[in-house]
Amino acid sequence: NADYPAYDHHKRKNKVIEVYFNNSKSLKTKNNQQLQGFILIDEQGFTHQPQGISIQKNRVSIDLPTDKIITEIRYAYSPYSTANLENESGVPASTCSFKID
Repeated sequence: NADYPAYDHHKRKNKVIEVYFNNSKSLKTKNNQQLQGFILIDEQGFTHQPQGISIQKNRVSIDLPTDKIITEIRYAYSPYSTANLENESGVPASTCSFKID
């Protein structure tokens, strides 16, 4: 698949957000490194790194902190990004940002 993986939708299951991407049958990281590039934004605008994050097929599961109220999740939003999510063809995922409640 030559199209880039793009944010499609997300689902919340208690303190886990599942982020679904289109244009991908199976997501992976470049060179099978640890997944990077996701940032959590709390209600005061402070940023946090996800404590737990994993890939299952075309979705990424992100564990939310128990002591913060997260209102937004961003992927690949820094000026120099180390984000490394890609599809099975090696095409990188696009930048995305979405609100959660």
